[in-house]
Amino acid sequence: MRHKIIQLSFFFISICCISLLLNGCEDDKFDNLTDNRYQTDADKSSTIRLINLTYANQVIANGDSLTNFVVREPGPEENFYPGTKYFPKDGKLIKTWNIPLAVLSEPLTNFKLSVISYSIPRIDVAELNVDNKNHFMDYYVTFGNVTAVPRSIEKPSNPANIKIRILNLSSNDVVSPYDNFENLNVPLSLAWSDGTKIDDRLSNIAPGTYSEYVDIPYGTYQLKVITDDNRQVPGADNSQNLAFDPATSTIALSKDETTHLTYAPIYSYKPGGIYTVVIAPRDFLYYMPTSISGEQLDGFQNEFEIIPDVESSVNMTYARIQLVNALPMDKQLGLKIKGQSTGHMIGFGDYTDYIPVISGKNTIEVTDTEGLVLASTEYDLNPNENYSIWVNSLNGGVDLSIVNNDLAGVYFTGAIEDGTYARKQREYFTKYRFLNMNRDFPYVTFTTDNGQPFKSVYNYNEKATNQLTPGYIHSIFPYIWMSESLKTIYKIQVYRATAFTTPGIWASDVPVLTGRDLISNPELYFRGMPIQDAGVYTIALIGLQSEEQRYHSRLLIVKHTK
Repeated sequence: MRHKIIQLSFFFISICCISLLLNGCEDDKFDNLTDNRYQTDADKSSTIRLINLTYANQVIANGDSLTNFVVREPGPEENFYPGTKYFPKDGKLIKTWNIPLAVLSEPLTNFKLSVISYSIPRIDVAELNVDNKNHFMDYYVTFGNVTAVPRSIEKPSNPANIKIRILNLSSNDVVSPYDNFENLNVPLSLAWSDGTKIDDRLSNIAPGTYSEYVDIPYGTYQLKVITDDNRQVPGADNSQNLAFDPATSTIALSKDETTHLTYAPIYSYKPGGIYTVVIAPRDFLYYMPTSISGEQLDGFQNEFEIIPDVESSVNMTYARIQLVNALPMDKQLGLKIKGQSTGHMIGFGDYTDYIPVISGKNTIEVTDTEGLVLASTEYDLNPNENYSIWVNSLNGGVDLSIVNNDLAGVYFTGAIEDGTYARKQREYFTKYRFLNMNRDFPYVTFTTDNGQPFKSVYNYNEKATNQLTPGYIHSIFPYIWMSESLKTIYKIQVYRATAFTTPGIWASDVPVLTGRDLISNPELYFRGMPIQDAGVYTIALIGLQSEEQRYHSRLLIVKHTK
């Protein structure tokens, strides 16, 4: 019996020893783990920002290097740079840098900005002295200048609005004097996509000055910067690497061809956000005038960029809605949300601007000028979505169709595997979808010239254009993405399809549109008419097969990016 006890004790001791050894190994493993997360201890920010609108990628503060000053030779490691305390990602100066408190000293902090790369020796870009006062100040570093500009952090009085201003830092100091570059160093104004000025307070802002902040509703817009004679200033930070025509600052196809379109990003402004639209000299590509092989050069021109002063969190409160009148009746229609009128009355074939509403379940009512409710529905509006309320007569009475519009520039690449690269985003694009809001057309197919399908840059579902029944809303890849490099005018046509045939028979009594019908203000393009305009659109067949011409079947274009 004693022998057994000894055996058990020995077995128990052996197990304990093995456990201790294993635990020791595990401890060693964990002790040797490397924490690869970015260190954020140095991220406690002051109220001072540096806005870097130059090539500068290195910075020294009071003689201390804050970036890595590392240059890689071409090879496998050329895009991998060691992080630093204040720039943990890759050790390089970024565009918008919230200067950490730990960097600032009394009474002034001296900053020196420079650029280095494998092909460029170190070049000093700018030097500035920053005081350490407790104020909200931005230091805009442009080519040849440093400008201190106070910024606001006071939220809009209406939380569904944004605050926006224009800062004109245009200059001809670095703009190329060769190759016929146009002069954009002039007073400038902020405008909607059709060239309509937003507000007098955002208009005619002289070089070297800035406007006050102005409240506008949040939303997805293609804001433009224009001169007094309606010339358009191009947008900067062109991620699509589009080449420009120096004489007009429009997107060029070659040294002899231009699209007559000016690059201006489509941008989502979040409720409660505060933004500055800054104009300054920036670099861009253009075709060498004497080249026969399409060679491109780097040039400088005054361009605009959107700088968030206060970027709000993800919008979980508001949705946006608009009313579209596709009801073939002699009635002015208005919209009520939860019993409150939105104040806009529109006739047949017209639509309102978007208005923000609280998301969640809402009672949506359409009324006439007397306040009589013609149609109503309960609908759960999701936050951060954009809805069109289509009033129609598809069932013989007054009906409502609610359509969710995708205003983002995100597109599907067709990638598989883990989906990492399945979706990408563009900031400048033209896309549209189709709807059948006409009960006299049981099946409709929308085509381009001679019944041919549209040539989309990215994949779309053919069910979004073929054999559309009245009121059917296709939601899976419904948008056709048109190239910005088109050289010829294209048509938008309607065909009478059937359940078994497509495209069917051309509906010759429905007026044919072209891409140029997407242009809401042709007068803005006085230097040359483009093939189409950028933005997000819905093209719908509305009306009836009526002898009364004003209600006869036709195509309605709704532009969603003002």
